[in-house]
Amino acid sequence: MSKSRSIPTKHELALIDLLEHGTEGISKLTTLASYGETSLPTTISELGLQRGIRIDRKRCKHRHRHGGETFFTHYWLGSKSTAYQALDVLKHLRAARNAPPPIHLEKAANQFPDDELRG
Repeated sequence: MSKSRSIPTKHELALIDLLEHGTEGISKLTTLASYGETSLPTTISELGLQRGIRIDRKRCKHRHRHGGETFFTHYWLGSKSTAYQALDVLKHLRAARNAPPPIHLEKAANQFPDDELRG
């Protein structure tokens, strides 16, 4: 019996965050607090280019603690089929390191809008 690697990959962590946050999405601020991601745009790009997942994005204003404005890009899975694609990739990544499947995220993936509702 092979031993499970306990450290998830950054792709796993990003996919979990994307699924858990739904259409609200994630940004550099949320992932830094959530799991310590410091290069989210790179990770999002890799998920698209290497894993074929279409991740929607929008640039949003943010007021920092000193009152000034800055911008962050928010990323989200835009449809149920994309969420299930992300879930399939996540299952594959977890299986590759002998980690249990992310059962709790099945319900999360089902909460995304149907594809025909995508704008």
